[in-house]
Amino acid sequence: MSSRRWAGGLYVIGVLVMSLRAGEPEKLWWWLGALIFVVWISSPVLGGLWLWRLLSRQGAKVLYLLLLAIIAIAGFALQWHTMFIGPSDAQNALILVFVPLYQWVAVGLSFGLSKLLAWVSARE
Repeated sequence: MSSRRWAGGLYVIGVLVMSLRAGEPEKLWWWLGALIFVVWISSPVLGGLWLWRLLSRQGAKVLYLLLLAIIAIAGFALQWHTMFIGPSDAQNALILVFVPLYQWVAVGLSFGLSKLLAWVSARE
């Protein structure tokens, strides 16, 4: 199994643990919402790992994985802080909705930058 699959799996497990700590897993209805939450929160990182395959140059792949790791760690830390460390506020839940959106934008920009690097290095 590749290290990217391990990283993706660990990220999903981390999001699942965060969900279990914040939620009410003893209630059946909670699981439906939690599964949607885990998919939404994990999607930028898993999608980003899938996009990695489309890069051709080694330097572009390394840059992209570095940027993706930063995106994943920053997003997870922000969501963890919102759920467990920061003040309890209903508006904080918006972070859980919008952080993945911002992560998707960052993944797209990182992928574009990496493709540009691959194109420039191929022309030299």
